[in-house]
Amino acid sequence: MINMKIFKTCALVSVGLFLASCGSSSVALTSTTTHQGSSSREDRLTQAIHEEVNRYRVSKGLKPLKYHRGLAKLAKPHSDYMKKHAGSFTVYGKKNLVSHYGFEARKTLAEKKYQIESLNENVIASHGLGQGEDLAAKMVRGWLRSENHRHNLNSKWSTTGIAVSFDNDGRAFVTQMFGSSPSRRIKIGTTPLSEW
Repeated sequence: MINMKIFKTCALVSVGLFLASCGSSSVALTSTTTHQGSSSREDRLTQAIHEEVNRYRVSKGLKPLKYHRGLAKLAKPHSDYMKKHAGSFTVYGKKNLVSHYGFEARKTLAEKKYQIESLNENVIASHGLGQGEDLAAKMVRGWLRSENHRHNLNSKWSTTGIAVSFDNDGRAFVTQMFGSSPSRRIKIGTTPLSEW
């Protein structure tokens, strides 16, 4: 006779494995406001930045960006990397908190894994911006003050992925990736990424 505890455990494991195998392995595009259930500080800031970027885009007559979890997955290790190495990057001969280091590898992965033909990114750290509820708006305004970052916000991308990483001092390190579908290539610009 089968022990009922063992039987129930096996049944639950089988159901869990079945449900896991029914999920799609590809990353689908989600609606422009899909971060439901977000509870961590990183998730909340990610959602706020996404909403702020889309609010800005709509105000300029542009379509809102759909959230792409795959691009966010590609962005997350870079946000973590910037957090870990903050202050060790050099831009225009000055130490900087952020960098686009490894962008070409992220771009190649996005092309191969998600069929994203055009890709670019914005990065920012919250140093000096505080930690209030308006942090997302301050970060987007920071991007808007930079010609190259503003160009990304104004381009005809279709998707975005955003990743946030907080350090022990509460500074947020953000990577936002912008992508377009295979049918639409975006002219990225002439400034080398290392100078952004």
